[in-house]
Amino acid sequence: MAVVVRGFAPMDTTIILNSETCLPYVNGCSTKQIIPPPRPGDPSLQMLRIPAGSSEQAHHIHSTARVVYVLEGEGKSIVGMEDNAVSHDLSPGTVVDLPAMVPHHFVTGPDADLVVLPVHVWSSTPSELHHPMFTGTHLA
Repeated sequence: MAVVVRGFAPMDTTIILNSETCLPYVNGCSTKQIIPPPRPGDPSLQMLRIPAGSSEQAHHIHSTARVVYVLEGEGKSIVGMEDNAVSHDLSPGTVVDLPAMVPHHFVTGPDADLVVLPVHVWSSTPSELHHPMFTGTHLA
């Protein structure tokens, strides 16, 4: 069972430190935009690398839906609120559906980074120069 938070649309925000985008909800994570949205609101594709042994990623929500494809590594997706969270094993080829406003986080295995390709089905960003990983993510 997962919990969907409805009726709440957090303001889009971007955090910049030392001229680089910071994803504070993912410890040591790096992200790369593979396919930017051609127009505001269009889908986009990212590559997210979560370091091996990450177990302290903040539980967070996105204001838009995501479909996440696991490219490399192993880990778990934890979806839903703390008392009702559901854990799913992740391995290459696994696909995770994350509807908008559903709290979640990822935990990686001890031996290898987890590399995922999140498809942002709908972008909430005001500009083609931004993508929803940076501007549409909020701590749950």
